[in-house]
Amino acid sequence: PEAPSESPPRGPGAERKEQMRRDRDGDMTSKSFSARWLDMKRAKCRPATIKRVDGTLKRHILPHLGSMQLEPTKPKHVHATLKANAAIPATAGQVRGIIKDIFDSAISNLIVEVNPATPLKLDQIIAVSPTRNHRHITEPQLGTWWNALSACEGPTHTATINAARFVALTMCRKSEVTLSTWGEIQVADITDGQFLVDPNANWMEVQDHKDDKAVVCFVIPASRMKMRREQIIPLPRQAVAILREQYELALAAGHKCAPNEFIFAKLGSKKHLDVNTLNFLFERVAASEGCEFCNVPMPGYSDTFTPHGLRSTATTIMRNRGYSRELVDLLLAHGEGGVHASYNRAEQLPARRAALAFYADLIDSLAAAARGENVVVLRKAA
Repeated sequence: PEAPSESPPRGPGAERKEQMRRDRDGDMTSKSFSARWLDMKRAKCRPATIKRVDGTLKRHILPHLGSMQLEPTKPKHVHATLKANAAIPATAGQVRGIIKDIFDSAISNLIVEVNPATPLKLDQIIAVSPTRNHRHITEPQLGTWWNALSACEGPTHTATINAARFVALTMCRKSEVTLSTWGEIQVADITDGQFLVDPNANWMEVQDHKDDKAVVCFVIPASRMKMRREQIIPLPRQAVAILREQYELALAAGHKCAPNEFIFAKLGSKKHLDVNTLNFLFERVAASEGCEFCNVPMPGYSDTFTPHGLRSTATTIMRNRGYSRELVDLLLAHGEGGVHASYNRAEQLPARRAALAFYADLIDSLAAAARGENVVVLRKAA
């Protein structure tokens, strides 16, 4: 049911105060202020995020609260809005988060003094399923999974397999890889806490030596990052080898590998791979012999191993190997816990380079061990 749009009767003093506020601030209904709030968010959020939030506002919030003034909006009104969206708990959670953010902004602008969403706990209002994290796999399973990717070659486009491997080696989100372009591959000096790009260097000619200053980096612009901060990824030699293979495939397909062309393009097209293509690949791998563990239920985790699970897997392995939480968060481009409170894009780049090189070598040794080869799996961080 739609929440009442009128507030309870108030005394003359309260009415005069409200009229003075309206004269000062203009129309302050939830609908009008949410439009201002959304405009402020545009500078910080990706267009896709703005589109999603705008849709949630129009479909799930404004039909209930849009005509109400901000000041008289009470927890009971927000409660009714949440109950109206109870059929889909995830949507109700998004609704509460957006309403709370809007009123936090209104408080910061001295328009209201109390946030009616703050005291409301979603799990006490509607039935909410327990949070399910992206499942990860163990080190031996990672080696088996890596080999299973090779078994998919032929029926699966090489670019799809290479994209999956690149996600694993860089600890990136899948969209950050599928939308990557050749212009985002740069050669830079990352020593001494700096990031100096060499515009004349050819990344194809860079040799990977631990002591070399010139490093091939994957530089993701802020506009493509979840946290809206540029991410610099010093690439291990295995990731650079994937780029070289993609470069040769692109040239063979008649592409020029221009800065704006996608690295992982669809077969016979210049369009980028769809993220669902990677999801389907993971499903095929999970169905292959030896990878049944990808479908074994784990309490508290999603039922299947997905591309995002590679980030969870890398996090678990790196932390178990002694790498600090701060460094792992930098590799994942997380913004929680104050890691980027004072953001420095070149922060710990040499350490990040060493960590990714170790992880890539570890994957190689795990895959070799899974094939039955007589290898020594790396045990300590480099």
